[in-house]
Amino acid sequence: MNIDLLDDEIPLSDTVERLIARYGARATLRAVIAVVLKPRARHMPPQDLSDHLRRDIGLPPVPPTSAGRHDLW
Repeated sequence: MNIDLLDDEIPLSDTVERLIARYGARATLRAVIAVVLKPRARHMPPQDLSDHLRRDIGLPPVPPTSAGRHDLW
């Protein structure tokens, strides 16, 4: 989706006041703390992704590595 739903910027203080008025101070604070403490997903470097995932996000597949002469023994 490339739709900008918020053309007019609403100040953060107004947004927080609306949340508190609608859900209460405790619920708002609890939700903020939950978001802050939630572990974030780790980002994998593109070279560690499988070819299937690389293709899904538009990257070319990793070229196969050629076996050296000493790798055959």
